Amino acid sequence: MAKHNEIKAQYCNDGGSFTTWDKAQHIISENSNPYQYLLGALSGCFYYTFRDIATKKEVSYEKLEFQVKCTKREQIPTTMDNCTMRITAFGVENREAFAQAIDRTCETCSIYYTLNQVAKITVDVEFA
Repeated sequence: MAKHNEIKAQYCNDGGSFTTWDKAQHIISENSNPYQYLLGALSGCFYYTFRDIATKKEVSYEKLEFQVKCTKREQIPTTMDNCTMRITAFGVENREAFAQAIDRTCETCSIYYTLNQVAKITVDVEFA
């Protein structure tokens, strides 16, 4: 059965907000933009997919830090063109197993897969 996701949103000239099914509210201000939320969704989905794979494969790490950047096409529609996701991994014991788990995440993360249909996504891993 398909997993159901839903938000409720409201907007006006100086910003807006959306509320998720669990009543968490997310503010969109004049200083933020939808692509910031999109990149946050990409990194969040990637992390939780990775975490599930790492748990199954017994890949250990302390934490991951993401820096995600993108460029958009100039022609309409101005979809994402390129995206770089730089991941700094802390406390990794087995770098080869970690890299394999990252590769598997690239194959199975739903938001990564969706965005990768319109943009070139590069994932770089650095070990701290």
